[in-house]
Amino acid sequence: MRVKILEPVKPVELKRKRVCAYARVSTASEAQGESLENQTTHYTVAGGQWHPSTVLNILRNEKYKGDAKLQKTYRKDHLSKKKCINHGEVDSYYIEENHSPIVSRKIWEEAQRLMVQRAEGKGNVEDTKGKHQNRYPLTGMMLCSKCGAPLIRRTWNSKYDCKKIVWQCST
Repeated sequence: MRVKILEPVKPVELKRKRVCAYARVSTASEAQGESLENQTTHYTVAGGQWHPSTVLNILRNEKYKGDAKLQKTYRKDHLSKKKCINHGEVDSYYIEENHSPIVSRKIWEEAQRLMVQRAEGKGNVEDTKGKHQNRYPLTGMMLCSKCGAPLIRRTWNSKYDCKKIVWQCST
């Protein structure tokens, strides 16, 4: 019986590798794959696998470059204790160089620039009317006959080898 001994790897080092990999490749999926090439399997702190969405969440979190944004969320009132996302209702504070960075500022800024560039290439820009605005030629032109909301293109994958393109109501 062959036993493989795994060396412990610090989560911080794995996150640094993934951000650097994103700056070199075209998607978060490739960054996740490239940073794990020719290595043993690494898991998250909770024991899960690394997914492209995890890499993107790391790329969007300012704490990895050493900054901190305070009061991203707030409590609406002390009785309900409901947590709300702060969209300007209360003051928010941004502290630069709050702690030692996991990723250098140069690599961080390059990754942010690439994320914006790739989103624009797909027509996924925030200043347009909606998230699905420019991806397909008919997007935004067809409306639901029942509620009037725009239809969104979806791909239905069945258990067979065929894909079906459908337009669904966004609500």
